[in-house]
Amino acid sequence: MKISEGYSRLDRRCVIAVLLRGGIFDLMVRTEETIPAYVFSNSNITYLQLFFQKGISRTSTINSILSREDLVEKQSYYSLTENIDSKKGIHIITELTRISSVTMSNAYVQKNELFVDFRFHHSKLLQVNAMLSNVIGNEPDFRIVSMSISGTLREKLESIHTQTRLSIARFSTALPEENEIVSYLKNNHPEAVAEIDGRVLSEKGVKVILYTEKPAELPGIEVISKEENIYEFYVLQSSLIEGRRLGIEARIPRAAFFMNIENNRLNDITFIPTSEADEFLGIMMHLRTGGGQDFPILEYYSEINNELWDWL
Repeated sequence: MKISEGYSRLDRRCVIAVLLRGGIFDLMVRTEETIPAYVFSNSNITYLQLFFQKGISRTSTINSILSREDLVEKQSYYSLTENIDSKKGIHIITELTRISSVTMSNAYVQKNELFVDFRFHHSKLLQVNAMLSNVIGNEPDFRIVSMSISGTLREKLESIHTQTRLSIARFSTALPEENEIVSYLKNNHPEAVAEIDGRVLSEKGVKVILYTEKPAELPGIEVISKEENIYEFYVLQSSLIEGRRLGIEARIPRAAFFMNIENNRLNDITFIPTSEADEFLGIMMHLRTGGGQDFPILEYYSEINNELWDWL
């Protein structure tokens, strides 16, 4: 199965905006720039990484923001990390991601509003509406920006690529031993595609959306759609969580992250900023997997190009 085919099965899209107050956000209300952001959670704490391109117009407000001591300089951008202090904002984001099939797709800040773009399956539309109805009209710091049909993977990545150049890296590792889900997929659904929502880490682990060509039956896998063969589960695989941690610490956002099985190996397919690709490749090449005995093998690396869509 092509990755883009699986991606398109989450056919609904919702964009919300949360007003953020205090600190850096009181400064950002005076700016006109759209600042890419990466929202991620560890247990009950939600963080926001902001990415200021080095070519940004250096107004006095931007200079003031970028004068902070905790500023991290990368090759093509500066990064700051903020806790989202708004309990209402955290609650909205957390509650949405707890709904089956809901996955965060993109985030950015305009002035002092955080825009978060979610995708989900149409069968969860009523559940998403029920959650949104609890806050819309009652919380002045929250608004629904849009509710629509989801775009394609190509549209998403090419849109990001026009702002921040993206590259794709595909690594492979030995299939993890004694992993019931991976063993089941290898034997029954070798064509399956897994979409990893690396932004969310709960007590259950990392959220995974699974797309297959025929029905899957395995304890621990939640059925999202029997007709379209969409499933959800959480994993606590140490290498996956460690890779996520290292990427966040290095301030390298993943625009998209997928896994599949090919030639009896597990593939990690990731889209990252081209400017930071060398550091990401270094992190992955030194990441031990399979009980510490196996290193990921770089199978493919390229900047986004038209030929990719023949196999993605």
